[in-house]
Order: sequence, then structure tokens, then C-alpha cells
Amino acid sequence: MHIRDKRTEKVPVLLNGKEELFSILQQMIQERPSTVLAIDGPCASGKTTLADEIRDRLAARIIPMDDFFLPAELRTEQRYATPGGNVHYERILKDIAPFLQSNAHGEEIVYRPFDCTAMAYGPERRVPWAPLTVIEGSYSLHEVLRHLYDLRLLLRIEPEEQERRLLARVGAERIDDFVNRWIPLENLYFENMQPHLHCDYIL
Repeated sequence: MHIRDKRTEKVPVLLNGKEELFSILQQMIQERPSTVLAIDGPCASGKTTLADEIRDRLAARIIPMDDFFLPAELRTEQRYATPGGNVHYERILKDIAPFLQSNAHGEEIVYRPFDCTAMAYGPERRVPWAPLTVIEGSYSLHEVLRHLYDLRLLLRIEPEEQERRLLARVGAERIDDFVNRWIPLENLYFENMQPHLHCDYIL
């Protein structure tokens, strides 16, 4: 498999704001035939919103990590106890990674998103080639995926603001699911894989 970057622990740069990020991405697009950006961070930290802005301003293609949640047969306690096990990273390596390689210029990405509501794979999704690809979502800086990217970004959010955004997004009736299950799984991943030591920028 093509390895873009073998760097491990590093000191990330704290960005002043989104405009600084857009400037960096614009320069990379001009200098490279293709660029792959990962956006990781806790739930409700603004990953999807930022990815949408990048798509609109820089004509990027977006691959959401939400499309790669675990199918029923992998949802075991053993899997959930593994840091970062809450994502189907094996399928990302199989279905997405080959189309991020430098020799995949011009090729579209084709895969079937997993629908958590239906607990089944949805219709085939075809993502046309673009000079900038954004892999967006929690767990995108999983240790087995880090080598796929040219640029790694980690978003941060204070716990109080995270809870406020989640309440607005899912309502009081579902907030307990996040507080008691999904946020602890994310915390297990952040504490063990320490993506803040393996990213280029923090925002």
C-alpha cells in the first residue's frame, strides 16, 4: 500500500482560524496533483460543517466516516473495547484507500455506505475525482489510517459546548446515548491513540 507520510509523534500547529486552513489547502492543491485531508475530533466539534465549507469553497470530494460504522456482525463487546474499534476501518482500507493513492488520479470512488438506522448497507455511492479529498469524522486519525493523508487536522471543543450542540442536534431524549455510550468510546480512542500527537494542525 502506498504510504504518503511515515511521521509519528509531532508538534501540531494551532491554527488561528478557518481562513488560515483554507489558505494552506489552496496552496497544496496548486502544488500537488491530489491532496488528502483528514478531519478528526469529538462529536459535535464541527467536522461535518467544516468539510462542507471546504467542499463548497475548494470543490473537494467528501468521504464521511459515518458511512463506515460497524455492521451488526462486528458490533461485539470485544470490538467496542478496542480503542478506535467503533469504525469499520478494514473496509476503508479496502474500498477507499486504493483511490487515494497518487496513481489513482482521475478515478472516482465507489462504495456502499452503511446505514445505522436500517442496519444495512445502502445504495452504491459514486464520488467523482477531485484534486482535494476530505475524510471527515471521528476516528479518521486511527493508527491504521494515518498514512493515507497528506494533511491531518484535529478539531477541539469544550465539554459544555459539546453538550449544548448535542442537545440542539439530537434532543434531550437521545443525549444519554451520547453521554453514556458514544462519547466514552470516542474518549477511549482519543486517550489511547492520541491523535493530537499525529496531526499537522489543531483548530
